[in-house]
Amino acid sequence: MLLVLPLHFWYNRLLEYKMRKQQSKETKFAEMITNFINDLRFDLEFTGRYLGMTLSNLAYRRLVIILEAMKHEREENKNEYNYDRE
Repeated sequence: MLLVLPLHFWYNRLLEYKMRKQQSKETKFAEMITNFINDLRFDLEFTGRYLGMTLSNLAYRRLVIILEAMKHEREENKNEYNYDRE
């Protein structure tokens, strides 16, 4: 019996495999951000204000791209398990 799964399922598995296989600079950066955000002593509001004052427009737009990609990934994972609901 051939198991047919959605394309995004295989894409996510490939992405997870690549992440486990090697620690890229992107993965290291993402883990560093995660550690800072999870630290309750870290002042997120001050950090946001500081970045708002000091980031160039290019850096700001690249940060927005990261946040949009994160939002998209969260929505994909949420919808992945709700096949029958409409």
